[in-house]
Amino acid sequence: MWNLHYYIPGSAPVNLNDMPNDTATTASAGTSATSRFLCVSGVANFRELGGYPCDTVPPAPASNGSPHNASEATLQGSHSSIRPGFIFRSAQPSQINPAGIATLAHELSIQVIFDFRSQTEIQLVTTHYPDSLLEIPCTTRYSVPVFNEGDYSPASLVKKYGVSPDPVTHSASSTSANPAGFVPAYEAIARSAAENGSFRKITEHIIQHPDQPILFHCTLGKDRTGVFAALLLSLCGVSTEKIVEDYAMTTEGFGAWREHLIKRLLQRKDAATRRMRNSLSPATRRL
Repeated sequence: MWNLHYYIPGSAPVNLNDMPNDTATTASAGTSATSRFLCVSGVANFRELGGYPCDTVPPAPASNGSPHNASEATLQGSHSSIRPGFIFRSAQPSQINPAGIATLAHELSIQVIFDFRSQTEIQLVTTHYPDSLLEIPCTTRYSVPVFNEGDYSPASLVKKYGVSPDPVTHSASSTSANPAGFVPAYEAIARSAAENGSFRKITEHIIQHPDQPILFHCTLGKDRTGVFAALLLSLCGVSTEKIVEDYAMTTEGFGAWREHLIKRLLQRKDAATRRMRNSLSPATRRL
């Protein structure tokens, strides 16, 4: 069951604790066209980067046989594709349940998690939902915030950079989004990550521990997560078309969750309308 915390500007995160059990499976499992989606119970938009073909070959390995760059560590021995079962991405895993932990740590052997969220974002979740998990059992979490301070959830990026958001997720994945807003928003992500070294810390870990599968995430697993995934895939020689395809998969990753959220937001809107109407005088209500 998901309890993914979604931020509505000016309010507390929405609690999706009543998410139907089968919805999480449907949203995470994907289709035959996007079979890289994996079902990790309690975590949305979970998928792996393994299997993407590489159009260009990175430099040869160091003379001692150990990888000397992130692309070398990430590729299959033949350099023909990304190693399967090695690099994973997702939305925040704060509501992962015991079954999800078993899948994450034992079936997928993920013991290292990199968190792109700022402390402000994390505090928003832990304040409203004290049962949220920050440190997941059997794993080590590394805080690598792209932005050190402030709330940089998708809704905040929308307000800051003027991207016309999806009416439900407040993210820039909607077909109605203003494309001009993508450029400054994602440039800011890349620039800040370069300045504070958050992306570098992950690539260094990949180089130093090429036998350790990793997971990286932000809030929804789309913007900051998407930028890093795109950079890593590009370094490994994956085509632009495949990188765009991977980015766009987030829409499917939240398919079932999005429908549930629509229902919840409409209920909240109706309740707010009723409260407002009840606060009016009888004469005003008749206007």
